[in-house]
Amino acid sequence: MAEHLEAFGVVLFFDATRESLTAAMASWTVQFRHPQAAADGLTVLRPGGGSGGAGFSHAAIGPHTDRAQVADPPTVVAVLVERPAEVGGESLLVDVASDRALLQGALETPDRLVLCDAEDSRRPMVEQHGRRVRVRYRDDALARPMAVDEAGAVVLSRIHALLTVPRVLRINAGCGYVLHNHRVLHGRTAFAGPRTAVRLLANVAPQHPYEYLNDGFTM
Repeated sequence: MAEHLEAFGVVLFFDATRESLTAAMASWTVQFRHPQAAADGLTVLRPGGGSGGAGFSHAAIGPHTDRAQVADPPTVVAVLVERPAEVGGESLLVDVASDRALLQGALETPDRLVLCDAEDSRRPMVEQHGRRVRVRYRDDALARPMAVDEAGAVVLSRIHALLTVPRVLRINAGCGYVLHNHRVLHGRTAFAGPRTAVRLLANVAPQHPYEYLNDGFTM
């Protein structure tokens, strides 16, 4: 799975359960605790659950980086759909590595493109760690993107254009995806009726051959 994340940024899986997904992830990652996760590390996403945020509603969620507002967002996000919505609820995936010119422009203006959280803390949207790159993005009540000058605004407009053409997946029960959270943004369309998904956040385990994924992806 780690090898495919390095190559493609996302892995699709089928015929899974909470238990099999948790076991598969535990073989090569360590959990990153989300504030709304249960004792097993999984966050159950369904309307009316959790703290009442967008993830626990019928609303659309734009493509984003999970935990984008923290200093070191988790490397890996796994999502399992247990009950798909009858109408809507498609998954949206955006691979930012598909636009290398965008990334190069962002790296040339790293202080001009920032993510601001509710307390006005600012973190770089695109940052480089050696030969690897991390991207963080979200645009909601938790954090907003901001360009501090015209050069940053040009790059931000390219990011927004990329978000308008996501890969759209209709995911059946027992299926889902694992993605590189520093590279692939994910979201969903609005839906009607019940829908249940579970999410697990993680970092690649220390000493694992692909531990370097924690530093980002290669351009």
